[in-house]
Amino acid sequence: MTCNVAQYLPRNDGIVQEIEDIVHAPGKVAYPARLPAAIGRRRRFRPSANIKISVIAPAVPELKVIGYQNRRSDVYIDLIDERNDRILRKFHTHEFHYNPGGVLVPGTHMHFPSVNYPLARDGSSYAYGLDDDIETLAEGVLAFCHLLGISTYNIQDLLGD
Repeated sequence: MTCNVAQYLPRNDGIVQEIEDIVHAPGKVAYPARLPAAIGRRRRFRPSANIKISVIAPAVPELKVIGYQNRRSDVYIDLIDERNDRILRKFHTHEFHYNPGGVLVPGTHMHFPSVNYPLARDGSSYAYGLDDDIETLAEGVLAFCHLLGISTYNIQDLLGD
């Protein structure tokens, strides 16, 4: 169910193949992880996490799904490679995003890294639009995992769905 993100890039940019290989790896399964009060990553601060899920996959160690829902009900979810301290995908439900070059992506969207615009914690990156109408963090996590081919049968109780 994962997306070929190369279709969203201009000719002068390209995918980061190592990251795409991790994102597209088969056999990814989500497992509950402890819910931290706040997640600090070295010198960077991340907002309080509402959910943290371990993702187990053959030959792809230390993946986590971390997500939260803010006061405006926007959902933010990241797929993180903790071994290399990098974000592989970001899922957002806020109203819109502008890609580098100014192209508008309305509504729910998925961010991904490119050669020229790595998926940093802050800053510009490419995204593509999704048709999902997400209202809760649980719905967002299920949609995110489905889009990335991550099995969620082990976390159904955690999500309440």
